[in-house]
Amino acid sequence: MPPLIVLAGAITDHLDFAQLLVAAFFIFFIGLVLHLRQEDKREGYPLKDPAGGPDEVGFPGLPTAKVFVLREGGQVTAPHADPQRELAARRLHPDPGSPLVPTGNPLADGLGPAAWALRRDAPMIFQPGVVQVAPLRRLDGYSILPGDPDPRGMTVVGSDGVAVGVVEDVWIDRGVKIVRYLEVALDATVSPGRALVPIYDCDIRPKRGRVKVSAAPAARFADAPRLRDPDQITALEEDKVSAFFAGAEFYLAHTTRRTA
Repeated sequence: MPPLIVLAGAITDHLDFAQLLVAAFFIFFIGLVLHLRQEDKREGYPLKDPAGGPDEVGFPGLPTAKVFVLREGGQVTAPHADPQRELAARRLHPDPGSPLVPTGNPLADGLGPAAWALRRDAPMIFQPGVVQVAPLRRLDGYSILPGDPDPRGMTVVGSDGVAVGVVEDVWIDRGVKIVRYLEVALDATVSPGRALVPIYDCDIRPKRGRVKVSAAPAARFADAPRLRDPDQITALEEDKVSAFFAGAEFYLAHTTRRTA
């Protein structure tokens, strides 16, 4: 008998179909894990160190690029190079992974609770041609449920109890049918114009005819983000509005709260 046939017979004598299935399963499973680990690197990679460290991809490497067609029009390629913001920050400790602390205005530096992402500077879409978040004045068929407090016309006060302005309108999220923001017409003594305040930062007190915003003192409302279009908000603007008041709650409000 030729040597190769003898060798093949020696191997197959110690294997059966069940063992081959187990081996095939482990090979498939390892391949699946590697594939999924690579696919989850389509967003956010390579990892950027905002303090200036080296970029990192790790194993496995980045997947080959794919083109995704967006429902609202246009397309995006992933993975893609994410633009990076310049951060006025330093490491709290020299160790890798140490948290960053702001070196200037914590709200403007956009760190910690005040951090915001570079999302698309376009409105979120509820359905083709219809934006998801809009003021009530632009929404036909929407109204505040009878019996619920209507904050429009109420005075808005900051965390220090000082008046900021008056609620001009409410902004509705069509997707989940809730109030998302209050639109505040600011007093001239604070700042000209209007500002949106997330509803989760508002304490509506109908008996007193006022809305308490515990996240920020009155003077800081002048720094609140403004909208490019008075009747719509982009995904990027939503992130900045939420980040401003979350940061103000963390960095400022606890030192200025008063009963109002």
